Amino acid sequence: MSDKDFEQMLKDLRQQYLEKQSDTERTTVSDKGEVFTPVSQEEKRNKVLEALHLLEEKKLLLSNKLDDLHQQAASYEQISKLKHQIEALKHKQSLLKQKLEYIDSGESDFVKKEKLKRQLTELELKRCRAILSKKSCDKIDQKINQKKDLLKKIK
Repeated sequence: MSDKDFEQMLKDLRQQYLEKQSDTERTTVSDKGEVFTPVSQEEKRNKVLEALHLLEEKKLLLSNKLDDLHQQAASYEQISKLKHQIEALKHKQSLLKQKLEYIDSGESDFVKKEKLKRQLTELELKRCRAILSKKSCDKIDQKINQKKDLLKKIK
């Protein structure tokens, strides 16, 4: 292959790459608006409630199947498999309930951090006042250390 043919082939490949790149950029830009929109707390709550409802329906279906298998005297394998699936659904359901409680509490990590920082500054002020009035700061120091440990856990 001559150098001119090779150069021409490279130009063609670059052109094709740039055309494909611009096509994908157009599609991803329009999709970004839909994919990365922030979801409100109410929408999150509704999605979790829907998922909980679906899990409850699945659990009822599986428990009905399990009852039918017990009546039909099915194999131990089938029964244990259904029991395992029901347990997995219960576990998912408990996780979703925890998520729902977290959403309902309305506290995010950022809010918790800010709250702890405020509490730390208040405790520091108390310690300064205690030092100025020549009182013992042991309890205040313990509380400050506890708050700092909590802050480290959140970060």
